[in-house]
Amino acid sequence: MQLTGWRYSLHLLHPTHAEPLYSIVKDSPRLWDYMITPMTSLEDMKHNVNNALHAFAQGTMLPFVVIDSSTNTIVGATRLYDLYTDRLTAEIGHTYYAPYAQGTGINTECKYLLFQHAFENLGLVRVQLKTDERNLRAQRAIDLPHKQAQLLHDTETGLVRSLPGKRHFSLRQRRDGSQ
Repeated sequence: MQLTGWRYSLHLLHPTHAEPLYSIVKDSPRLWDYMITPMTSLEDMKHNVNNALHAFAQGTMLPFVVIDSSTNTIVGATRLYDLYTDRLTAEIGHTYYAPYAQGTGINTECKYLLFQHAFENLGLVRVQLKTDERNLRAQRAIDLPHKQAQLLHDTETGLVRSLPGKRHFSLRQRRDGSQ
C-alpha cells in the first residue's frame, strides 16, 4: 500500500526500514522526547517496527514510512493506529520526521493523506490525534491539517479533551448526511 502526495509518499512499514528510521532518531534523539517507549539502539527500533508490523497483521494499525519523492529517501514515520473497523475510528500518531524535513509542509501533507485514506477509503467516521501537552510544536503542527481536512472532507473538528499529560484532537464526519 502506498499513499502518494505532492512531495511525500507513505509506504507500508517493512522490517528493512528499521535501520534508516533509527538513523534519523540516532542523529536527532530529541525526536523521541515525547514517545512512550525508549529508543536508544537499533534493537529498540527493530522491536518498535516488529510491534507495529504485528499490530498491522492484527488489523489494528497501518504503519508507514514517509519518503521524500524527490530524493526517494526515508525522512520519517507515521501511523494510523487503534484502528477499529467496528466502531469506524482510528488515531493518527507515532509520527516523527528528520529535522531537515520539518518545516517543508511534510506534516500537513502526511496528515492529509492519512485523513483522506481513513475517511474515503476505510470509511471511518472519526479520526483522533493525541499529543503530549508539553509538545507545543506538535500541537501547532496538528492545527493546519485539521483545518485542511475539515474543508476537504466536510468534517467537524475540535479539541476533544485534555487529560493530564495529553491533548486529544478529533475529526469526525458530519452526521447530517453530507459527505
